[in-house]
Amino acid sequence: MRFVLALEPFLAGINLSAIDDTENAPEAASHDTLRNLPPSDIETRFRAAWPTLSAGFMLSVNDKPLALEITSVLVPEFGNIDLPRDSFLTLRAVNSEMLPTSFTWGETFGLLALRVDGGDEPFEILLNGGDTVEFIKPSALQLFTNYIKIGFEHIVPKGLDHILFVLGLFFFSTAFRPLLWQVTTFTAAHTLTLALAMTGVIALPASIVEPLIALSIAYVALENILGLSFGPRRVFVVFGFGLLHGLGFAGVLSEIGLSAGSFALGLIAFNIGVEIGQLAVLAVAWILIASWAANRPFYRKAIAMPASALIGAIGLYWTVERIFF
Repeated sequence: MRFVLALEPFLAGINLSAIDDTENAPEAASHDTLRNLPPSDIETRFRAAWPTLSAGFMLSVNDKPLALEITSVLVPEFGNIDLPRDSFLTLRAVNSEMLPTSFTWGETFGLLALRVDGGDEPFEILLNGGDTVEFIKPSALQLFTNYIKIGFEHIVPKGLDHILFVLGLFFFSTAFRPLLWQVTTFTAAHTLTLALAMTGVIALPASIVEPLIALSIAYVALENILGLSFGPRRVFVVFGFGLLHGLGFAGVLSEIGLSAGSFALGLIAFNIGVEIGQLAVLAVAWILIASWAANRPFYRKAIAMPASALIGAIGLYWTVERIFF
């Protein structure tokens, strides 16, 4: 079995199933230290940790686990330490002449795009931590549905920063037209940069993208408080910030990985999931707030402005935190 994955999170003991970004993990400091180590040190540490980590790479024949050993670990020279360093891990079953029938991925290991090359034709399937897959090719519909789910979960519940940005758009005006223009513009922008980033056309380190995303939250909240009228300038601002959020979305797909065979399908489905998540946030906000208060005289001063102030304060706090901590 061949794996392409970042080894540092495993060595740091990060629960990848519980977080959306390794920078937010309690073990982030240890993880950053590991990212700075040379390849030989990472390989040595991974081999030493393999007796423990191997439990998360369970290959089985008719529910009987096979013993796995490391054939090779290839860790590339580090480049930009703000980006994941993908290593190449090859494993083999020990003393087994039978073909494996299933694979179980470790519960705390996060998402895995598993490519199976055996059988009539290769196929790819997405696994969440703790999932088991029988070696039967999934349908295109199953892959499409899986990537939609990943995109949705990146907004709800994992994408609090994206949720706050969408709410910042929501509190700008109670009129339908400004909200429609903002959401459409935001969607077009992050779709563009998501595609460009995933095809390698553009790349920015998370150390730049994440603080700017936080700052975008604070900025749209400030405009809400100032009571600026809707116009082309607001549309351009939202478009620019949408480009940044698209780079943030790309970070998620980069960690999962997309093979050439499922690239277009996965990219489209992930983006659909993101949009469904954003629309879900807006729907909940409209039901809980706008449906009864939007046309009331107290709405702006008692609801929209305080909510925007809170969103802005959180955005500023995240900006400082992501720059200095």
